[in-house]
Amino acid sequence: MSLEILIDAIGPQEWADLGARFCDYNLYQTWAYGATSAQETASRASRAVIVRGGEVLGLASVRIKRVPVVRAGLAYIYWGPVWQRPGCTHHDLRVILQELRGEYTVRQGLRLRIVPGLALSAGLSIADELANCEYRLEHGAAPERTTVVDLALSLDALRQRLAQKWRNCLNYAERMDITLRAGLEDALLADFQTLYEQMRDTKNFATGLNPLSLRRIQAALPQREKLHVTVAYKDGMPAAGHVCTTLGETCIYLMGASNDIGRQCKAAYLLQWRAVQLARQAGARWYDLGGIDPVQNPGVYHFKRGLGGTEVSFPGRFTTCAGPTGRFLIPLAEQTYRGIRSLRAGFGAIKI
Repeated sequence: MSLEILIDAIGPQEWADLGARFCDYNLYQTWAYGATSAQETASRASRAVIVRGGEVLGLASVRIKRVPVVRAGLAYIYWGPVWQRPGCTHHDLRVILQELRGEYTVRQGLRLRIVPGLALSAGLSIADELANCEYRLEHGAAPERTTVVDLALSLDALRQRLAQKWRNCLNYAERMDITLRAGLEDALLADFQTLYEQMRDTKNFATGLNPLSLRRIQAALPQREKLHVTVAYKDGMPAAGHVCTTLGETCIYLMGASNDIGRQCKAAYLLQWRAVQLARQAGARWYDLGGIDPVQNPGVYHFKRGLGGTEVSFPGRFTTCAGPTGRFLIPLAEQTYRGIRSLRAGFGAIKI
């Protein structure tokens, strides 16, 4: 049966149509995210479609950053490749990983890094398949973790699973005459950006995503892929905000923000509960709370843990390269690049 990998052979509409076939399609693998993040990181966006016998096995949105002069560089796939669909097997994933390695590492001479998302319904280990295809797990950093809520349960059952203190705060928020406005429009993201910047200035932190990047991505996303934005207002004033994405079978919590008013009326609890309801209405099976860090951010960790989800670990970061050039030059180039980007950390540019 014929097998081929198509590189930059389709446009954004066809990419979105193909992505909709896969239950692990996600924001980070959309055309708009790839284009925006490539622009913000001075890299180039590439899209790969793996086809076998006329059937699309998988997709990968790739960012490429080359080292000047030498024939070397980094190809980066975040929360990809996209491959989970009804009837898929571990062999399909292996074929996809082999084709990606053959194209970006062997043919283009790049070091290929893959940071896969969660395979919540796949029933197999992505890490094992990556190892079988000559990808090496990068050591030195603890694997990222998140909390995932199973939306197959009824709303009543989900509410019963909330931690008692969390449920008490939700009950309190529901009595506080908070107005929620939800939608896709930029005006809501603008209100969210104001809330986020106020919170960032108060708490002095930086994140991989920021509201300005989200607004650029939102403007480029097709209607069916747009981010869902909900802002809580108290007495007509923005108090808290929530941004999530619902593609494939998973709703992902991207960003949240609140001010003193929002914290006093517990608006964040109401926003999270409404996000659970939105995700179920959209047909999502899982609600991913967007990462946890019990050590560096214990307050947020306990807040997310209160939703009664299950803590899971991501597979990690995997790389493969065909020769010594990529093995030694790319880490040096990355260190230099991170040093330059640290000067811009306050702007929260999209991470590579």
